[in-house]
Amino acid sequence: MIALDIGGTKTSLFFSKKENLSAFEERYSSFITEINKKQKFCVIPTKIFQEPEEKFTKFFSYLKSLDNEIISTFPGIVKIEKEAGKWRFRIFSRRFPFLIGKCIDLNFAVNDLYAFAYYHARKFFKEPHNRDKTILTIQIGTGVNAMHMNYYDYKQLLFLRKIFEAGHVTMRQSAEQCYCGRKGCAELYISGKFLERLGNGDPTAVFKDEALKREYYTNLSLYVSSLVILFSPDKIVFGGNVAKSLDTALLHRLIEETFPHFKIHLNIEYEKDYSRLSILRGIVALYEKFKKKFLMILT
Repeated sequence: MIALDIGGTKTSLFFSKKENLSAFEERYSSFITEINKKQKFCVIPTKIFQEPEEKFTKFFSYLKSLDNEIISTFPGIVKIEKEAGKWRFRIFSRRFPFLIGKCIDLNFAVNDLYAFAYYHARKFFKEPHNRDKTILTIQIGTGVNAMHMNYYDYKQLLFLRKIFEAGHVTMRQSAEQCYCGRKGCAELYISGKFLERLGNGDPTAVFKDEALKREYYTNLSLYVSSLVILFSPDKIVFGGNVAKSLDTALLHRLIEETFPHFKIHLNIEYEKDYSRLSILRGIVALYEKFKKKFLMILT
């Protein structure tokens, strides 16, 4: 098996066989920015296969020559459909315009947030006392997205039927247009792209300047408090590159201050996870559960 986590700028690959990682390294050595042979994964820039379509096709054809079982995350919406007894994965991603509305020839595909959420839900719901609770995951990287999950969603994989694009809810009545085509999306004021713009090219600068930090945390707290109002999570896990810089104690205080009824104690547990392996491990575990629940029944 080869598992990919395709991000806006970087793509992580996990190889179940070390010899396949070695073969990939030999071919793409000049592009690999990070490699861990013990954990069998590496990182490359997404742009090397992002477009045109011929480059994308050539890249995945090479992966299939190494292993016929390929699973992947995709930025954007992945609709999982069943047609004539077969499961199909239809892609709607502005980052891959030549794939919009088309089914991709992979064994399994989901949005990266689903894999990240499933990874953390497995740990959360492993504890029996959490099975009447809700977990919310928020990823802040190049863009932003969020999804919630209860125990029934987790066990039945019901979340795979849903579309989570919480980065594109309208946050402001603004003339500023998001890359998705809508105006005033939360992604314009929360994401890594916004931090980069706010910090004049350096996203980390925002967390070192009090005025910039105040602006960002004001935006983020309003966004997260809206999600809390909708989903009443017992735990929130932040992922993505921005997570490492987040002050969750400060964020929690601001969320409670912006809540409709001030001074309420929300009793939310917070966690930060910016490990590349979390999404890769999440999609592998989700695929194995998907096979067991749906594919094995058909054979």
